[in-house]
Amino acid sequence: MSDSRYSGPWPSQLPTGSFPVMTPPPPRVERPATVKVAFWGIVVLAVLPLIALPFQMQYVSNGVYAGLAQMPVQSRRNLPAGFAEQIISIMIPAVWIIVLIVAAVTILIGLGIWTGRNWVRIVLTVLAGIMTATTLIGYVFLLAAPTYASAQYARMGESPVGSSILSILQLAAWVTIIVLIWLPASNYFFAMSRAARSGYRR
Repeated sequence: MSDSRYSGPWPSQLPTGSFPVMTPPPPRVERPATVKVAFWGIVVLAVLPLIALPFQMQYVSNGVYAGLAQMPVQSRRNLPAGFAEQIISIMIPAVWIIVLIVAAVTILIGLGIWTGRNWVRIVLTVLAGIMTATTLIGYVFLLAAPTYASAQYARMGESPVGSSILSILQLAAWVTIIVLIWLPASNYFFAMSRAARSGYRR
């Protein structure tokens, strides 16, 4: 005899089928100090050329004037009046645009490192390797032809010693950044960041 007081659903009326399985949320990825230092180092290296460019443009202008001054002697033809000024007026905005683009790309690379993008780390390592090789080739040229190199620096009104020191410091900074982003703490951060983006499963 059934209980007339029961008002709930009968077994045949209960919902059937599979129920969604609750998956745990992705773990919180702690950013290590190695990645933080590398990121801010990249930001500094991106901003410093913008600060130094107005001073470097003076050296570049001196080099353009010196080079154009030798052209009439070599070609035995006089240049039009104001030709050097026209070249510099075109060159300065072009250099600013190039430096701004390079700074923006460098910042984007830094953001890729900050967010744990492993492909950005690989690209940065390759670019740093190319920059290192280019710098070393420049020093080989400087040692192989010191007289010619010194004359080129003197024509631009720049000291080869000062330029070499700045180049070495910049190269050392990039090498330090590359080492930091490949340390074990950084490797774990990049691996966990990739796992969190692809969907964490236990």
